[in-house]
Amino acid sequence: LILLLLVFALTRPFIESSGIDGRNLCLLIDHSASMQTQEEDGTRLALAQEAALKVIDAMERGDKAMVIGFAESADVRCELTDDRYHLRSAVRSIEAHDTRSNVKDAAQIIRSLAPVNPDVTTVVNGLEVLLFSDGNIVEGDRLAALSLPLQYVKTGSTRKNLGITQFSVRNTA
Repeated sequence: LILLLLVFALTRPFIESSGIDGRNLCLLIDHSASMQTQEEDGTRLALAQEAALKVIDAMERGDKAMVIGFAESADVRCELTDDRYHLRSAVRSIEAHDTRSNVKDAAQIIRSLAPVNPDVTTVVNGLEVLLFSDGNIVEGDRLAALSLPLQYVKTGSTRKNLGITQFSVRNTA
């Protein structure tokens, strides 16, 4: 019996399991000049952050998320993780910039994780993009071209939208 157990242990038996499959979310947060517009309940950026935090709080076991902030350019604030503390910190760290909103860089980051080309290895399977913005975005069609599930979370209800992103003075003398 001991010999039989020893042989069994040397064969290194294992049980294969698939683990816990969850959703892979990309929280794309606009922090351009227009997101500084004051709404009844705070700035548009504060409302976007609040909505993103609710998504993080609603994550289930196995879900992962990443946070990308974008204005004129984009930067990954938190890589794909299930660590809610880091995700919340990343969302809270986003500050508005006095620039226009352009998703070109964000689309390139997302495309590198989940490429459209079937010959290129996908880094993140089943990536879902949640866009938190007031909708004043340059080159927004780049996100639609990603062929990924995209959910737009509109931030702000007023039509007021003013952001001065450039100013120049000419000497006429």
